[in-house]
Amino acid sequence: MIEISLNHVEKYYGASQVLKDITFQVLKGEKVGIVGGNGTGKTTLFKVIAGIENYDKGLITLSKGSQIGYLEQIPNYPDEYRVIDVLKRAFQNEFKIQSMMQELELKMSNIEGRELDFTIKRYGELQNLFESKGGYEIEEKLSKICNGLSFNEKFLNRKFKDLSGGEKTTVLLGKILLEEPDILLLDEPTNHLDMNSMT
Repeated sequence: MIEISLNHVEKYYGASQVLKDITFQVLKGEKVGIVGGNGTGKTTLFKVIAGIENYDKGLITLSKGSQIGYLEQIPNYPDEYRVIDVLKRAFQNEFKIQSMMQELELKMSNIEGRELDFTIKRYGELQNLFESKGGYEIEEKLSKICNGLSFNEKFLNRKFKDLSGGEKTTVLLGKILLEEPDILLLDEPTNHLDMNSMT
């Protein structure tokens, strides 16, 4: 089964062509490396596949329903973000659903009749959606990843901007693992890692 297919993909930045006639396929379960010198377009190619940037010509096809995880080279988060805040971004959709459920819980104590019936029905729908997305397992998933990557409570409360390059990369990898993507794109993941992190 084909996970990623690129056919004659090209991309320009103004008059400069960055990607020219890129064609390849990646099958399910394959691990593929893209090798090239600095400035040859590897990061651009990853961003195009991940849908972060557009391309000008050709066709990119992903297997139906595939979710992509992209480990970027240079992470950029607000200065106030702690490590735990970055990790929890993996559950943005689940937290939105949870917030909607909490709003309905407050509303249900002040309404009655048909409006209450409608609200209870809507709450049930959101609850089922939250459960199907693994919302009730968030803490368990976080704990598993934090234990696996040796993130203790002190580390989780550190400002992300104050971390070393290797620490930032490891945190971002943890976030991506929490997202459980079908396709994982790693853009020079070992650039800032020490030997312990690489193993």
